[in-house]
Amino acid sequence: MREAEALDALGLEPVIAPLTEIRAEVPPPVPPSDAEALLLTSAHAVPAAAATAGHLPAYCVGPATAAAAAAAGLRVVPGTAEDGDATTLAARAVAAPERCFFHPGGADLAGDIDATLAAAGKLLRTAVAYRAVPCALPREAEAALAAGELAVAGFWSPRNAALFADHARAAGWPLDRLVAVTLSPAVAAPLAALGFASLRIAPARRGDAMREALVAAALSVQTAIDASSTNLTE
Repeated sequence: MREAEALDALGLEPVIAPLTEIRAEVPPPVPPSDAEALLLTSAHAVPAAAATAGHLPAYCVGPATAAAAAAAGLRVVPGTAEDGDATTLAARAVAAPERCFFHPGGADLAGDIDATLAAAGKLLRTAVAYRAVPCALPREAEAALAAGELAVAGFWSPRNAALFADHARAAGWPLDRLVAVTLSPAVAAPLAALGFASLRIAPARRGDAMREALVAAALSVQTAIDASSTNLTE
C-alpha cells in the first residue's frame, strides 16, 4: 500500500488493518458479446478480467491497477492510469472510441461511472468479480486501538468506515486522541459520532490526495507530541 510506504518513509510506523477480505467469484464473470473494452476500478478485478476478457483493451483507474493488469497480460490503454480517480476514468471512457465497456468489480459497485457513461450515450456492462467479506481486525490493530496507541487512521470506503464504527462501538475503543482521515464526505459520515480527536476529509477523491492528507495528519500529530514533550522538559 503506497500510503503505508509514504508514512514509513517519514519514520512513522503504519499498522495495516483490513476490515474485509477479498473473495473471488467462481467462475469469473464473462464479458457480454458487445463489450469492446474493459473498465478496471480495482486491482482485485484483474484476475477475473485476465481469465475471461484478455482480448479487450483495459482502461485502469490508477497505477496499481494498471500495473496489476499489465502483469496479468492485459492490454492496458496508455494514459489511463490516473491516480485512483474514478471520475477521471469515466471521463476517459467517454472520450474513448469504444462504445460498450465491461466493468468487472466488487459486489458493492458504485453507480457514478455508469451514470456518466449513460449520459454520454455509452454502455456499461457490470458484473461481480469479487466480494469484500467482513473479517476480524488483526490482533495488533485491536490491541493498539484498545490501548489508545494509534495517532491517525485512514478510511477509503463508506462500507469499511461503517464496519469500523460497528467494531468501535462494540469494543468501546478510546478514540478521543485518534485523528481520522477519509477519502470523501460519504466515507466520513459513518464515523461522525465516534468521538475522534478530529475527522478530516481528503481534498479530492484521489489516491495522491488521500496520501497527502494522511501524511499531513501524521505530521501534525507528531508536531503536537514534540511540542508537548518540549514543554514538559522546560
